[in-house]
Amino acid sequence: MAPTPLHEFIAQLRRYDGKTDANEFILRFESDLVDNGYTHSWGIKNFDRILDGDAKSWFSSKWPIYSVRYAACQNDAQFTNLFNAIKADFLSIFDHSTQVATWRSKNKSLKYTMGDDAQTYVTSKMEILRHIDANMTENKRVHELIRGLPYDIQVPMVLQTVNTCDQFLGKLRKLSEAHFLTNPKANSSKSRNNFQSSPSIAQVNRPSQSNDRNYRRAADGRPICNYCKKVGHVMKKCWALAEKEKHKKGAEPQSANHNSRKHKGRNSNRRNQNQIGVINEVSNADSSQNCESDSSLQEN
Repeated sequence: MAPTPLHEFIAQLRRYDGKTDANEFILRFESDLVDNGYTHSWGIKNFDRILDGDAKSWFSSKWPIYSVRYAACQNDAQFTNLFNAIKADFLSIFDHSTQVATWRSKNKSLKYTMGDDAQTYVTSKMEILRHIDANMTENKRVHELIRGLPYDIQVPMVLQTVNTCDQFLGKLRKLSEAHFLTNPKANSSKSRNNFQSSPSIAQVNRPSQSNDRNYRRAADGRPICNYCKKVGHVMKKCWALAEKEKHKKGAEPQSANHNSRKHKGRNSNRRNQNQIGVINEVSNADSSQNCESDSSLQEN
């Protein structure tokens, strides 16, 4: 059988970067060599042409040793033995079970806390899950994404209909936005590693103002103001209520001044009446004295 043209053969070969199942890759490569009419000698000489990343770096570092042994080979059996030796070294370095265990550990340690960027969490998680199982189902990915959330976020997320990773990202963004609206100061000072000091979802849903204890939420998770009934803020931060309070405070000094002037007017009237009364008493006393003087003069 005539070998497949070189450019076609290389184009159909799978590439390897050291992050997937090494055993599956090397068995597939060996099978492709046989099926397309290429020898182990060609496979050794061109192995680096289908490697990327860590795998290519490893082979380049080992090639000086392999090249000496390659030059010493004189028949197909010796080339096959060298190919098998390279394959054994390759599998010992890129053992998939060891790599999967490492990625599983990374998956377990990657957690989301309120205030983190939702998209960064999802994309990082998806990259880890790809290395664990490239054929993982969508439902399994969603399940792993939910497992990385704090428990008090897991519960409402599970109760909602989340079938795809895109739906999960959309709902997590809404929860994050609602958290930011109710806790802007906490978000600005919170770091990734201080989850214990950050507020939980239950605390986020419990505003400090007594009038906001029972506020409702819209379908997208945003709060509904108990005063103006608009979505996106609580009564504590309602601009309409703040405007009303502002006008109310502006009217209070006027009312106080009016009452003060009225009180002063009453006092002034009372003082005037008292003064008039004193004047009348003095006038009456003077009149009495004058009458008595006139009577005594007439008698004389």
